[in-house]
Amino acid sequence: MNPRLYILSGASGCGKTWLLNSIVATESGAVDPETRAVRAPKFSEREVRQKPGEIDDVTHLPRIDLGEVDIAYVINNVKYGVRLEPIRQLLGSGCNVFVILSDFRVVRELKSRFGPQAKALYVSSAIDADRLRRVQMERLGFRPTDEQKGVLAFHFARTSAAARLGWWDRVSNCMGELEADWHAYAADA
Repeated sequence: MNPRLYILSGASGCGKTWLLNSIVATESGAVDPETRAVRAPKFSEREVRQKPGEIDDVTHLPRIDLGEVDIAYVINNVKYGVRLEPIRQLLGSGCNVFVILSDFRVVRELKSRFGPQAKALYVSSAIDADRLRRVQMERLGFRPTDEQKGVLAFHFARTSAAARLGWWDRVSNCMGELEADWHAYAADA
């Protein structure tokens, strides 16, 4: 398998950090032995967020300047930066590198610098199981049968397994099948 740079992007609060922590379950800089997944170093002037059970995706620097990083950008009046050489080194050692970037100009820049090795993934939302049940009831009145629950759980499990194994081409197929059954079941409700 060729190592890849996976760029996770999406709106604030959509679950990018949760997804990154699910894929790369080790401390920043450590390589997951199964998936060879590792976090790309990313820097910010903001303080590190300490959420229980999560590892922040940035390293704090008191000041972000182009001399310190190769690509600098601002989101919500906070400066961020990316260094390219550590990413190149990680890819060269066979690692799959993951980074969260919400500035699409920076996503384009990384894709142009790393070519086909760079893949951008857009995270559209994050929702836990309890909230999903509440949304089903509030918006759809959706109460899946036991058989429908089994089918949907199967799709969720396949999608999660494909992501954990790094089979990114299969993730979209699994999600497509999940979405098709979901809409069919919700329409019945």
